[in-house]
Amino acid sequence: MDGKTIRRERKRRGWSQRDLAARIGVGPRTVGAWERGENSADGGHDLLRDLFASVPPKVVENDAAAVRPLDAYSDAVLLGELMRRAVDREEPSPSK
Repeated sequence: MDGKTIRRERKRRGWSQRDLAARIGVGPRTVGAWERGENSADGGHDLLRDLFASVPPKVVENDAAAVRPLDAYSDAVLLGELMRRAVDREEPSPSK
């Protein structure tokens, strides 16, 4: 994922660099360096992709790009989100 994509996806969600950094466990300067293309997000690509896929962008009036149709997500991302939600809903089993 290149810096322009990281910046675009971050802004579409209304996050500051500090907000994104806190969500993925890096410093805001690191996010800024990625966005400027000074450093690569090596190792963070999967994390960023999954985070952006799991948090929908804010819908801004007249922003057709902010609304992603369901088929724009990969099957793996959709299945992962469904599994996460199913696990979140499961109640703990009673102890014997």
